[in-house]
Amino acid sequence: MLASFGRKDTLKNFEKLYFEHYNMLCRRVYRFVKDEETAKDLVQEVFIKYWKRMHKMHITESEIGYLQKSCINAALNYLKEVARRQSRELDFAESAQKDATRPDESYHTEETSRLIDAAIEALPPVCREAFILSRHHLKSYKEVAEILDISVNTVEKHIGKALRSLREVFRPG
Repeated sequence: MLASFGRKDTLKNFEKLYFEHYNMLCRRVYRFVKDEETAKDLVQEVFIKYWKRMHKMHITESEIGYLQKSCINAALNYLKEVARRQSRELDFAESAQKDATRPDESYHTEETSRLIDAAIEALPPVCREAFILSRHHLKSYKEVAEILDISVNTVEKHIGKALRSLREVFRPG
């Protein structure tokens, strides 16, 4: 295990482990997440956590075995989070759609639409563009990332910020 070496040897061994296995781990994670940037980010995060914790850990298997399992778990956790987020967004959209279909709510629907438009306009430019591409043009996060030349994780952060901003508009009180 790396932690059994001196600090200098540990760094050399860690670098060797990283450079020898990073690409293979990225390919393995990509099979799950189907996005190259996300795969790279997840593998990078696993290596960072490993580096921070390796002196406190007791690994009973090989380092690469540990890293492979960690990367697969990171990919699965990422996919679960994406599914949860999409479910929440779908629930929000269905709820808004139900409210908009009531005939006695036409005034409230117009007012709600105006408030949403104003909240979207108030977003920072890249955040607004990411939100519009995703929600109005029905582009995937990957497509939005390619159009805006940013990472998928950055798109996720912009969409999250936009949704938080919209929630603030409708927060009671």
